[in-house]
Amino acid sequence: MKNGVELQHFSFLFDKKTAHINLEGFEINDPGSWVKINPKLTGFYRVHYCEQLINRLFENLESSNLTSIDRMGMLDDQV
Repeated sequence: MKNGVELQHFSFLFDKKTAHINLEGFEINDPGSWVKINPKLTGFYRVHYCEQLINRLFENLESSNLTSIDRMGMLDDQV
């Protein structure tokens, strides 16, 4: 998300234990930008966000683009 405007949805096949995803056009230092990996918990994996990304997500908990399932998953991934 960037300033409340949806940037993109994409699918990614995990073929290794860990993966790094390059998000073109996403600016991590922009307070209006954030990213949610595994929306609606459709995948069977954990997401480890860097401190900046998780802070952006928590700042946007009230966004209509984050479902209650997304919020629960974010908290669960922090364990």
